[in-house]
Amino acid sequence: MKVKKLIAVLVTAAMFLSAATGVFAAESKTVTHQAGVSAAQTDGDFTIEDGVLTQYNGSGGKVVIPDGVMGIGQKAFENCTSVTSVIIPNGIEFIYYAAFQGCTGLKSVSLPDSLGVIGWYAFAGCSSLTAIDIPDSVTDLGWCAFYDCSSLANVRLSDNIAGLGDGTFVNCTSLKSIKFPKKFTFLAELPFVGCTNLAKFEVAEGNEVCYVYEGNLYKNDPETGVKSFVKCPPAYKGKVTVQNGTEEISFNAFGDSPNVTAVTLPNTVKKIWSGAFQNNSAMTSIVIPDSVTEIASNAFWKCSKLASVSIGKNVQRIGSYAFADCKSLKSIEIPDSVTEIEWYLFENCSALSSVRLPKGMTSVSDHFFAGCKSLASVTIPSSVTEIGSNAFLDCTSLKSIKIPNGVTEIESKVFVNCKALQSVTIPASVTQTYWYMFENCPALKDIYFTGTKAQWQSITNSEIDEDGYIAFLGVPASVNVHYNANPSTIKVYVNPSDVTAQAGEDVTFSVNATGTGLTYQWLYKKAGDAAWNTWGTRRSSSTTATANASWDGMKVCCRMTDAYGNVLDSLSATITIDQPLMILTQSVNQTINLGESVSLSVSAQGKDLSYQWYYKKAGQSAYSKWNNRTHATETVTPNATWNGIQLYCEVSDSIGAKVSSSPVTITVKQPLQITQQPADQSVNLGDTITLSLKASGSGLTYQWYFKKAGQSTFSKWNNHTHASESVTPNATWNGIQLYCEVCDSTGAKVHSNTVKITVKQNLKITQQPTDQTVTLGNAIKLSVKAEGNGLTYQWYYKKAGQTSFTKWNGRTHASESVTPNATWNGIKLYCEIKDAAGISVRSNEATITVKQPLKITQQSGNQTIALGDTVKLSVVAQGEGLTYQWYFKKAGQTSWSKWNGRTHASESVTPNATWNGIQLYCEIKDSSGATVKSTVVQITVK
Repeated sequence: MKVKKLIAVLVTAAMFLSAATGVFAAESKTVTHQAGVSAAQTDGDFTIEDGVLTQYNGSGGKVVIPDGVMGIGQKAFENCTSVTSVIIPNGIEFIYYAAFQGCTGLKSVSLPDSLGVIGWYAFAGCSSLTAIDIPDSVTDLGWCAFYDCSSLANVRLSDNIAGLGDGTFVNCTSLKSIKFPKKFTFLAELPFVGCTNLAKFEVAEGNEVCYVYEGNLYKNDPETGVKSFVKCPPAYKGKVTVQNGTEEISFNAFGDSPNVTAVTLPNTVKKIWSGAFQNNSAMTSIVIPDSVTEIASNAFWKCSKLASVSIGKNVQRIGSYAFADCKSLKSIEIPDSVTEIEWYLFENCSALSSVRLPKGMTSVSDHFFAGCKSLASVTIPSSVTEIGSNAFLDCTSLKSIKIPNGVTEIESKVFVNCKALQSVTIPASVTQTYWYMFENCPALKDIYFTGTKAQWQSITNSEIDEDGYIAFLGVPASVNVHYNANPSTIKVYVNPSDVTAQAGEDVTFSVNATGTGLTYQWLYKKAGDAAWNTWGTRRSSSTTATANASWDGMKVCCRMTDAYGNVLDSLSATITIDQPLMILTQSVNQTINLGESVSLSVSAQGKDLSYQWYYKKAGQSAYSKWNNRTHATETVTPNATWNGIQLYCEVSDSIGAKVSSSPVTITVKQPLQITQQPADQSVNLGDTITLSLKASGSGLTYQWYFKKAGQSTFSKWNNHTHASESVTPNATWNGIQLYCEVCDSTGAKVHSNTVKITVKQNLKITQQPTDQTVTLGNAIKLSVKAEGNGLTYQWYYKKAGQTSFTKWNGRTHASESVTPNATWNGIKLYCEIKDAAGISVRSNEATITVKQPLKITQQSGNQTIALGDTVKLSVVAQGEGLTYQWYFKKAGQTSWSKWNGRTHASESVTPNATWNGIQLYCEIKDSSGATVKSTVVQITVK
């Protein structure tokens, strides 16, 4: 719950900031909106505002977002549960906050190469979404983008995503593996919470910062040179050995891996970051090496089975909640190197019975031991000056405590509900106390104050309230306050003695000491233990117990506490167990899945034992020594050749006696899994490619599926049922996606990664532009056809009389339509074509002939002249291959006559008197035989 609350707080805060700026992405990104788009418009199923799709109004099913949209606005599709697939066109640059949140029916979505931003919660709650391919154009992937996508099994991350934010894949329970891209450098604290099946990390080739070692993600920071253990897969089970040279255990490194049973840290680790092991429910002990200097807050919070912690001698700081809620924690030794410890350190460590605090710390801060119900003994160093509020709240087993001289301030409610507390020693150095220090401490009888009564009254305001309580302290007035107390010291006259015995024999330890109101508690520390443990209820000056084999080398001592809270440990005694060589427990036959670890163990009794394991693989006739396997417990991850292997352990003692364990057999089952994925390919048109994968399992069958560019769903690739398939793609294969479904004999299925095929076509022109003749005013179409990838077009022209070609601006398509004017007659044009590689080819030149229709554009009018003057008749016409013939009709004539020899557009003549009243016109004919007559003009001769 605290993890979810933390995500909610972080997301709410960031949403507030994002709402103010209008950007809902992990990092800010400037988006330039297209000018000239109307403020708001509704186009069928979509409401579009300033180029942004702000609301989907349709009925669901397959949704194709229209071209021209540049972004999908916040909550545009929120809770559209009937939408099953979405095709997003190229040109869309961003998907804002919660755009598709709650689309529980959404099974597939295609993201374009123009996309740059995927905002927070963009696809949160899309519980039917099974795969997502994030294009390399995406640089910003928002927090919680795929939160609660429980069916999401296949993810391809953009190569330009540098990090994953908190909550990105929370509760993606179907996600089994993830590949971090080439530029990836940053992993937030909580990206994989609830990804219970995420078992495999990969890092893209060429990543110079991150890498995977033994299944775990590591980082080499290029700026600081620090090597960090970043993340353990959440589904990992078993033990982890951190790579030597690692300096930091990162935020939440093991926090989502509850089944890690043990972690071995190298003596190079310097810092354990916040939450590094939080919520682990399998780890029982850990050794923090001497190289560590800091344990950050929440480092081991809620490690419910953690019983023993050994802290290295150079740790200087331990953060708040570092061991809080470790309910199984029984023993811990805090070295004197620690000078700073924050609040709530051991809150609710209900099994913790005794603690010696380090000599350099200055404060037992708030809630330090709150809820430590088994805590019976605490040694507080003289360096402490302050006891924080509720520091010993609910410590119900604590009977006495001595607050050292030097403490000046005791906060409120320090000992509330310490129901067994009988006596407390408080030094005169205390100058300030706060309310209800001993509230609900019914067993409290004696308070030993080393100062005067007046000093006590000045710091406690010890007035008696109407209920008979010292109001300020929260205790009955009957509690004895001893002033000027000078507690006696404890003196030991006889310490316990070393003993030698056989397993099963009784041994007795005794101590003889003097002191006021002494109580006793025996402690033990087995060989190899770092800390002392409370030895049950052995609380007298002498104790007898029955030895067993595990006691060999065990030390015991007696802790004595007097009535004033003084504590003294006796010298320790050592138990030596005389044990004949004998195997006590043996390994058993085991069946495991390939890739899982197996532990082989044997326990034996005897002196100075040594171990050597032997093996015999299936088909072999003799056992061989298993080199370097010389421990009572050996853990190994078998390969396929281990199936049927037999092993035993030979145990030797210090006198050369030997005994062998019974042989055990290991059966290795190969689970269905893809061991080698198919890869993206780029191929020239006409070449052959091979699609292949490798898988492990029994009785495997294969079926390939495809989805061509523009299609929304995959189809079965009929008759392609082999692990390896060869094919010669045609042009329609460019951008095709394929995957293979593998089934085993049990019916289990697994999908390979989806791969993409790029079909490259050599640039060539397949249809040239041609010469054309057109009548002025009519349109023509210039076109060219070509093959190649990523083609672009540019037309050029050269008019009649010009010496060089000019770029035809704006004419960048394979086909262009235009209506030529008269200046186009004789123009030449060609098209230059380029492919994605920058290679260009030039088409043939085409010539355009523009014909003008027959038409009179200018003609003579009626004229009056004097006899003897010259008159000029003229006509101007347009057309092709024009000829002219003039006709006349004199006054009084009824029909027209050809004016012989008059065949020019302009004719000059000096009329005689018979011309008075004559009428004339010109007939014009073009090369096609079409004719047109000019207007009739009349000549008056005076």
